[in-house]
Amino acid sequence: MDAANETTKLIARDPVDNLPIIDYLGPATADLMPANIRLVGKAVAFAQREYERFKVDTNSRSIADKYERFLKYVDARQVPNGIVPPLAET
Repeated sequence: MDAANETTKLIARDPVDNLPIIDYLGPATADLMPANIRLVGKAVAFAQREYERFKVDTNSRSIADKYERFLKYVDARQVPNGIVPPLAET
């Protein structure tokens, strides 16, 4: 396996704004970084808590927006579009 060619498979278009990104939860990740999937549930729970905390404060709206984008990315990378199994509501 040529590492450079394999890692280019991680580049994708962001499902939210269509900009190029490293697609940490995309289909290629299952082979290259299988441990990522174990962290998704914890990351989503944290992001949801922080999003709820920051969205009510108008001075922190840009922080809330970043958490919201992350949550949309994870949602867009659920199977079959990525490696995230359906997430339970937390």
